[in-house]
Amino acid sequence: MKKLFLLLFLLTTLVMAETKQSLFYINNGKVVKLGLANNTKDLGNGYFQNGGKYYKNGVEISSNVYNKETSKKRLEHNLFEDDKYYYIDDKKIEKRAGMKLFSGMSEGRIDEYYSFLLLNDNELSLNGEIQVKVDNIDLKSLNQIGGRYFNDQNGIYYFNNSDFEKLDNVDNKSFEVISETYAKDNKNVYENGKILKNVDLKSFGVIKVNREMEPPVLPLGYDKDGIYFLGTKISKIKLTGKVEKSDGMDFRDSKNNYIFVVNLKKGKAEIRVMNAPRDSSYVGGLIHEDNKYVYTLESKIMKSKDFKWLTNNDMYINNGKVHFISAFFGDEEMVFDTDTFKVLYESKDSLTKIMRDKNGFYKYDGDYSPIAFKKTAEIPEYLIMDKGENKNNNFYFNPINGKYYYILLDSTEKMYELSTIKEISETFDGGYFIGR
Repeated sequence: MKKLFLLLFLLTTLVMAETKQSLFYINNGKVVKLGLANNTKDLGNGYFQNGGKYYKNGVEISSNVYNKETSKKRLEHNLFEDDKYYYIDDKKIEKRAGMKLFSGMSEGRIDEYYSFLLLNDNELSLNGEIQVKVDNIDLKSLNQIGGRYFNDQNGIYYFNNSDFEKLDNVDNKSFEVISETYAKDNKNVYENGKILKNVDLKSFGVIKVNREMEPPVLPLGYDKDGIYFLGTKISKIKLTGKVEKSDGMDFRDSKNNYIFVVNLKKGKAEIRVMNAPRDSSYVGGLIHEDNKYVYTLESKIMKSKDFKWLTNNDMYINNGKVHFISAFFGDEEMVFDTDTFKVLYESKDSLTKIMRDKNGFYKYDGDYSPIAFKKTAEIPEYLIMDKGENKNNNFYFNPINGKYYYILLDSTEKMYELSTIKEISETFDGGYFIGR
């Protein structure tokens, strides 16, 4: 009886040992075991907690280091601070008495970025490293009014990334910054520090559009006569009533939806009226939809019973046919066998897509054109399998060969085979996963 009990105990122990799962981390394609999974918690930004231990990018750190690093206060975007330092991206700048930080300055362009001016020991630097010309600037009274506009006891200036341009004949009392790009006083409207000519001062305003992961800024101004982009009138559209914010590159007034479009091939910007009802919702990529229709700049598409978005809001199936919506070429039917058609992969930026039907594999190369769907044989093995399981954006499982794969979601999109892993039960962003 004792022998039987001992045998059962050993068998139970072996089973439990076999089924006990561990926490792993992918480092340059190699699998690193961090220990048995125990009260695991994804803390974000590369941090992870497991069994009372803390990790940063797969490397164990002390709780003191974790608490210190995560105690940084985020001022905005890529700017942080604690009691002793400012942090700009990977650069650490020691705080000193009398130091001033001017933050959140935007270039006012579509490809928006941030820069920070640091005043330290009577010197001014950009991002703490590039010296800035300060001729005729009173640093003791220097103050940031808003965006790239500054003042001191001598006047008002526009910072152009290298030095300060003084605004001539400006009215100090009435001067106000209305966006990162535009400012005005009782005499003029200013765009990036320059007087905007032939504009109606009284009716001039700015259009601010919500943009994911960026501040709600779009360098568009308007008055009773039209719409302006970077100081140039690009449309004679007269906006009626108060301009409303909307997601993406579209905005609204009391009557219509409008789309701000930049033609990358011609290098021109324009405003278009969108043929969409006001209660329709923004989808993305210059597309709106409601329960019955999809609205693009060029067309109105009635939804059928089989309507379904196939990718990130630019490919869909409707009436048994596959369509692709191009920002430049409009909506076009794609020649695929729809019975066997499947999207195998799409990158986060939607510029890379891999598909298949019974006739072969196809790759979209990001040319914003339907002709970019090219037949190809250069398809990773893990994507070829119809029943391949995407556990999240990074992890794939091929049930045919029973192997797991990890894809780096960067410009390389390099794939690694996780040959030593038998099972993955849970995945996390940043390369962590639980399995055995």
